[in-house]
Amino acid sequence: MDGKTTISDVARAAGVGVGTVSRVINGAPGVSRAMAQRVQAVIARLGWQPAAPEQRPGPRRR
Repeated sequence: MDGKTTISDVARAAGVGVGTVSRVINGAPGVSRAMAQRVQAVIARLGWQPAAPEQRPGPRRR
């Protein structure tokens, strides 16, 4: 691993699932305010940042 913080790292540290972290990051409904604040605090503490567009995987093809 290259030492970058992943969403899985954030989820583990916050004690939630990856889906919950994803919903918080994207502002999706279904996450309590307290939980969102907890996840955001962990994101800030760990220094997570989204991957730059050129680092994101391309579209999947079948």
